[in-house]
Amino acid sequence: MSTDRTFYTKQSVTRTETGIKAELTFHAEHELYKGHFPGNPITPGVCLVQSINDLVEDHFDGARIKEVRKCKFTAIHNPNVVPNVLAIINVKQVDGQLKASCVIEHEAQVYVKYQGTFS
Repeated sequence: MSTDRTFYTKQSVTRTETGIKAELTFHAEHELYKGHFPGNPITPGVCLVQSINDLVEDHFDGARIKEVRKCKFTAIHNPNVVPNVLAIINVKQVDGQLKASCVIEHEAQVYVKYQGTFS
């Protein structure tokens, strides 16, 4: 399995009292957008989810995704129009697991709402 995550870059990551905030840039010139879709790049939902999982796993030592409990894609993300987004992730420790809830947004536009469990 490939771990190529060059379709996006973490511009900044800040720890907050409840989790993390991260500024992400999605790269419309990346190979994955050539097939999704030529001339009109759309970020695949799995890539938005992967960026969230990466952030939690990178910033909460030893955390690994166990389950995506809820995931709702609320808008289409086109990296040519909006390359930079904000991921706001709130994390709670419950019974030895991390419960994460997240949105990826730009200004008033929310692209994904997500809830996951990490062990």
